[in-house]
Amino acid sequence: MRFRVFGIIFGVVVAAAAAVVYPVIRPELRKPDISEMRAFLISHMTDDQLRAVHQMAADEAVKRQRATDAYKETSRAELNADIASCDSKMADVAYKARHPEGCNRLPQFLFDDHPAFRNQSTDEVFEEMIIGTCEFAKSVYEARRRGCLPPYFGGG
Repeated sequence: MRFRVFGIIFGVVVAAAAAVVYPVIRPELRKPDISEMRAFLISHMTDDQLRAVHQMAADEAVKRQRATDAYKETSRAELNADIASCDSKMADVAYKARHPEGCNRLPQFLFDDHPAFRNQSTDEVFEEMIIGTCEFAKSVYEARRRGCLPPYFGGG
């Protein structure tokens, strides 16, 4: 009997504690708003810092575009070599008889629009640099710990 009363009292205390703590914790568990984090991060930067980050973003965008163009040319050369190899194999009657399905090729028009070759604009790189790792925060609590949102001082 005594353990049963203790269990009931313990259950009531835990429920009361949860009822008090849950409204405080609940907002910290929601997914953070990117625009809210962006506004907070920009509010802590001077105009000169923002200009410097934008210049770095412009330089980075050009660097990425050059790397993407080089990768695209390399990939196109490999694709053309594969197509030439396939065409020479398919010219052989014996190979063609054993492989009636032909060659597996990526059509050229799909190659040009592939997402791997998409270039980011300066503004996209700028936003990426401003937000940084804050983009990966899964909760408001985590965003606050990373410095992406102001600290929580209670209130509501």
